[in-house]
Amino acid sequence: MSKESFEKQMEDLLRQADGTIGISIRQIGGGFSYAHQEDVLLSTASTMKLMVLGALLEKCQQGNEDLQRFIEYKKEERIGGSGILCDLTPGLRLTVRDAAVLMIVLSDNTATNMCIDLCGGVETVNDHIRRLGVKNCSINRKLGDSSSDPLKRNLSDTSARGFVDYLTVVRTEQALNGAMTKEFFDILRLQRYKDMFGRYLPLEDYFEEEAEGPYPVLMNKTGFMLGVRTDAGILALPDGREFAYAFMLNDVQDPTYAVTNEAAVLIAEAGKLFYEYIQSLSGTSQKESQATPKANGINWTIRKARYEDLPEMLRIYAAARQFMRETGNPTQWVGPDGTEKPTRETLEEDIRQEKSYVLETLAPGEKPETPSPGDERETLAPGAEPEPRIRAVFYYDEGLRIEPTYARIEGAWIGDDRYGVVHRIASDGSLKGAGRICLRWAMEKSGHLRIDTHENNHSMQHVLEQQGFDYCGTIWLEDGDPRRAYEWTGEKS
Repeated sequence: MSKESFEKQMEDLLRQADGTIGISIRQIGGGFSYAHQEDVLLSTASTMKLMVLGALLEKCQQGNEDLQRFIEYKKEERIGGSGILCDLTPGLRLTVRDAAVLMIVLSDNTATNMCIDLCGGVETVNDHIRRLGVKNCSINRKLGDSSSDPLKRNLSDTSARGFVDYLTVVRTEQALNGAMTKEFFDILRLQRYKDMFGRYLPLEDYFEEEAEGPYPVLMNKTGFMLGVRTDAGILALPDGREFAYAFMLNDVQDPTYAVTNEAAVLIAEAGKLFYEYIQSLSGTSQKESQATPKANGINWTIRKARYEDLPEMLRIYAAARQFMRETGNPTQWVGPDGTEKPTRETLEEDIRQEKSYVLETLAPGEKPETPSPGDERETLAPGAEPEPRIRAVFYYDEGLRIEPTYARIEGAWIGDDRYGVVHRIASDGSLKGAGRICLRWAMEKSGHLRIDTHENNHSMQHVLEQQGFDYCGTIWLEDGDPRRAYEWTGEKS
């Protein structure tokens, strides 16, 4: 599908809207963008709650609040509308994080007001937004409050661009540190209402470990009230691309709150059209993206790298650098003077020390001489041929205190015993899940694994989180560059 065709189909769809609609979609790190009346201020309904979440996490980051502190749900805090607290008995004790989860996951109005109070009030939330430089994005009042001021009649008046700007700033860790950014999107990911933008997307929010993926991940917040339907969030694709979006409809004529509401269905249709278009850009159809990764029966093995593998290894790192440039990470594996890393000399030394490994696909029917830990079958990307070929490379070592740069961490490691490390992991993109295969091999081999990654390498961060790694803090490489540090202790997989 061409960009012109996508835009024409989108405009044809939007002409069916019986109210005012604002849309903004922007790829994180640059690339695709689409807008329709993105600067028009519109009522947000409950979608404004994601800004309250950000302000609350900022207060926790500053040390002025604690997500694990217990608070009491009081009778005078009860208000009606969406959520569950209004149906529970006052006096209930819950943590600050519990209140935040209820605010987002079930759009709980009582929990939202509790969170606004924990932030320090409405103006504190707006101060948080203003400090980030985000315009046309604010909240007007707490839920249930009445105001004679016509400018505060709505809970929030925000533009689609304002939502996308805010989400982008948070996603790129310009608003919160790494730990709180992860908390923000972990909570958004739990949001239960997927009947708008995510309705027709191939999501797998439940039993994800049992699902035969990979699947896109939706981290969003919806809003609905009489005459208003809104949805804003981040869509993360398995190939590492991420998109911030906001769909906002006001003056909706359909008065129903059912999932069949015409405005909700229109947003769903627009989301489906957008998803099909961005899938066409990657050469992968929606049907193909849902295919099981074990369908084609491609055998693979992981073995130690040899000197004769160097040309292929260098090719793979070149492909990985290109992918990173295209997905907003142009500085990883590139020195200040433009030197491409890792250098041939570094790879030769890794091979000499027998710490360099390759993932290699085998010819049909060929079996690895020695089965690798976690040996299984995977599928190649569309168009790839099942031939003997190196698809991914990485460095692996294990021992006690084997990584000098891990001795100092802003944060804390979880375990102190013998651990394995993985560095310089890269694939050429021709084998789906290649990075995950390499990680699982190292996890099963070591039982305790540490790894670090560039702050802009959101694709790797997503893979690590999927595999049960915990974010531990920041470490610094020998040249002083910071890296996000993760650890897996064998307790999760």
